[in-house]
Amino acid sequence: MEALEGPFDLAFASHSLFDVESIDSCVRGLLDLAPHLMILMGTGERRAWVETLHDQFKGKARRHSPQFPCFYRILLDMGIYADVKILNTSSNYVYDNDDALVEAWMSRLRLNESRREELRDALLPIAERRGEHIGIYSHHRMALISVDRERSVFRLDGD
Repeated sequence: MEALEGPFDLAFASHSLFDVESIDSCVRGLLDLAPHLMILMGTGERRAWVETLHDQFKGKARRHSPQFPCFYRILLDMGIYADVKILNTSSNYVYDNDDALVEAWMSRLRLNESRREELRDALLPIAERRGEHIGIYSHHRMALISVDRERSVFRLDGD
C-alpha cells in the first residue's frame, strides 16, 4: 500500500482488495490511518449469464477473485469482528445500440473479430431494450463490511 499521510476519519475500500497479497498488513495499515474502515466487495454469488458467456467464449472455468466469505475469515483470524450488511445491488451494462453492446463485450472477453457474430447471437437474447438503449440488467448482492477500531478489533495479528 502506498504511504498516505493521515489521520483520516474513514478509510473506504470498494472492490479494491481482491488482488492484495498481504491483505492483513493492508487492513492494519488502513486501521492505522482511520478509526473507521468500510469495505465493499462481492459476496461470491455467480451471475449465470456471465458464467455462460465466459464458458462459451473462453472455453474454461472463469477465475474468480476472493470474495466476502474468504475475506471475512481473514478478518476473524486477525481478531477483527466486523459488522456486515448484505446489500441488494444491480449491475447494469447499458449501451446506445446493438453494435456498442457487442463491441464492449468483444473487448471485455478479448475476442478476435471472427467471433463477433457468435457473440452477438449470445448477447441479444439476454439483453433488454429500454427506451433508446439496450442493456443487460441484473441484480446481485454485495457485502458492506464495517470495522470500528475501538469496537470491532480485539487484536491485530502481528502487533
